[in-house]
Amino acid sequence: MPAYAASPFASPGPMLMPGVIGYSFGKKPYNVPDTRLRVTSVAISANVATLGVTLVEGLAPAVGSLISVQGTQSGAGEFNVTNVAIASVSGFNTGNNDTGTVTFALTGANLTTTPDAGQAIVPVPATGDAIASGQKGQQFTAASQSGGNKQKGITWFTEIGGGPSAVQIDLQGANRDVDTDYTTFDSSVATAGESRSIGNINYLFYRVKATTITGGTSPTLVAGMLIS
Repeated sequence: MPAYAASPFASPGPMLMPGVIGYSFGKKPYNVPDTRLRVTSVAISANVATLGVTLVEGLAPAVGSLISVQGTQSGAGEFNVTNVAIASVSGFNTGNNDTGTVTFALTGANLTTTPDAGQAIVPVPATGDAIASGQKGQQFTAASQSGGNKQKGITWFTEIGGGPSAVQIDLQGANRDVDTDYTTFDSSVATAGESRSIGNINYLFYRVKATTITGGTSPTLVAGMLIS
């Protein structure tokens, strides 16, 4: 996403709508569907699971993306996992109905390749922005609430790459879209990222600030927020 835009020509910035993530740092392509796979076989060796899959929708899965599986029966359903990082990918060309394999870490007894049936989803990952201490992310305007209660709940998350040794990522709010008016009301110091929720917030504008980034190799940040 663009950095914080201080110019009044850029104000008030994109609007945060309930149920829609606003990315203050990083971006996610909304025109690319999540990858959907049909599982055709399963196997496990030395605590590494291998799924034979057919691509149903989206792009071929990528190493490091998170896969979730349901519906398989082998090993009492042990291959049904949630948000496990893909270790390797093989096969796949272009277009739907291409076949291939994906692997991921899974503790279990060895099992030779066995026909099975299930489905898997690999969400399209967000791409992080390069960051340094003091950088301010895209600001957002909060959608107005109907009725007399103007307070909101907000969930926000960070995903940090590059292995920094210390971070402070701040969620800030203001009632005027003026740089000096933004106040920190929550902070994260989790060096790999985390998700946090805050209730009873009534600011009109929100942004994320990468206040402190120490160490690491070319650190990157994805930071999004969701109001309710």
